[in-house]
Amino acid sequence: MAANTAAAIWATIALAGLLVAAGPSAPSGDALSAVRAASGLALAAAVFSIASKRMTIKPWLHLVVLTVMTLDVGVLYLAGGSLRAELALLFAFVAVYGAYFFSGYVLVTQLGIIAVVIAAPGLAPGSLTPAADQVTRLVLLFPALCLTGTLVAFLRRQVERREAHLDLQAGQDPTSGLLNAVGFARMLDFETLRATRNSRPIVVLVLEAKVLPGADHPLGEARLARMVGRTIAGQLDSTDHAARLDRAQFALSGPDAGALTGMAGALVAAISARLAAVGYPHDAVDVRIGKASFPIDAEQPDRLVKIAQDRLAPAELASREPPENAGQRAALEADRAAPASAA
Repeated sequence: MAANTAAAIWATIALAGLLVAAGPSAPSGDALSAVRAASGLALAAAVFSIASKRMTIKPWLHLVVLTVMTLDVGVLYLAGGSLRAELALLFAFVAVYGAYFFSGYVLVTQLGIIAVVIAAPGLAPGSLTPAADQVTRLVLLFPALCLTGTLVAFLRRQVERREAHLDLQAGQDPTSGLLNAVGFARMLDFETLRATRNSRPIVVLVLEAKVLPGADHPLGEARLARMVGRTIAGQLDSTDHAARLDRAQFALSGPDAGALTGMAGALVAAISARLAAVGYPHDAVDVRIGKASFPIDAEQPDRLVKIAQDRLAPAELASREPPENAGQRAALEADRAAPASAA
């Protein structure tokens, strides 16, 4: 987007310079040469901006482009003669470009350069332009440029905050405050890659808390999900992650199977106690737990969640640690020992 915007502004500057040079009010002598040179530079810069979309440009080079753009418009303005008032409008394009793509410090510096350029013809010794005219032009134009730049910078920050908020929402469940299915899948992809590199397991645990048909439901679906989410968040360790997959289904992941299984038992007890405190009958909520391990049960992250969902069982049964197949344990230990023996 920055390259396209810069190309459009450069093309506008080049076109303005060519129109000034070819028009009836064209300056003469060195001023005409300066206008032609500024127009040629702007045209070359427009072509370069289009070509740069396929190149990796250093951040400092964008700052150089902004500075050269401001000075190029300044040359057109100073050499424009009787058309300076019209050429001064080009500073608005440059100010908008600087305000949107650069920091506030850069914008302030750029506006300072523009102010000096606008005031220069009337302040230079021996100038034929009345100083009062330049001061009037500066008083009228400069506040408008400052306001335009400030508004564009403000809108840019609002857009950035909105985009950050949307990115956060894309991976977070707004009801429970935990990750959602998309965020959990992204996290699990990263964690399985790290687990493979470090030869350590990952356990995925799916917890489902569903109100039985016909039972009293004092909280409602959204408040129940929020309560369960807060309970889960309060039990997590720094290495564990949790998400809300569906209306009443939650997922947890961590590297320690024993700790996660113990956490599941504590979660069931905490959820049951909080449900009883708000008026749910003892048998109104069916809590089920399913578990899957990486790499024993599956090596694909999405398969881990599916296997854990297929293994959902009553909490009092699922919270018990199932015996590991001897062949699976031996294979896992061999995988862990392989990097050490290779070293």
